[in-house]
Amino acid sequence: MKRRLHIALALALLAGGWLGWKKLFPGDEVLIGRLLDDVARTASFGGQQSPLARAAGAADLAACFTTNALIQVDSTGWGLSAVRGRAAIQQLALAARQQPGGLTVRFGEIGIAVKDKLTADVRLVATARGGALPEPFHRELRLTLRKTGGQWLVEKVEAEAVLQRVD
Repeated sequence: MKRRLHIALALALLAGGWLGWKKLFPGDEVLIGRLLDDVARTASFGGQQSPLARAAGAADLAACFTTNALIQVDSTGWGLSAVRGRAAIQQLALAARQQPGGLTVRFGEIGIAVKDKLTADVRLVATARGGALPEPFHRELRLTLRKTGGQWLVEKVEAEAVLQRVD
């Protein structure tokens, strides 16, 4: 009886240690998921923001990107083709926050592939609602992430080609 109790206690201790290890030292997929949550959260904003809140939100979003990041999204009607650099991304985010009505950004259908210890590819579907958008905007995106200083950051964002029906 005592032996079974010791075995059960040892197994519980091992399971607790394993869960604690995973909590203290999460894997790259978990860290990338947290980064994507931060990007969606900081890209979203309410309609009534003070100038200071707008600037802080734009800076928080830009901090999710590498200093030489590249965003290539052909957004029909937005006049956006390519943006390079963290400062340009921050300015774009600040300009977007000037629009009335706010914006909500969500990521779905996320696929993460860690290529090596420093790079990862992510495919997802981005959905944006509100602001100047008359209807929800959906776009499939491909992101390249780079681990810099122990932190995952977005290095490149590209829109997947949209197939159009030819009649």
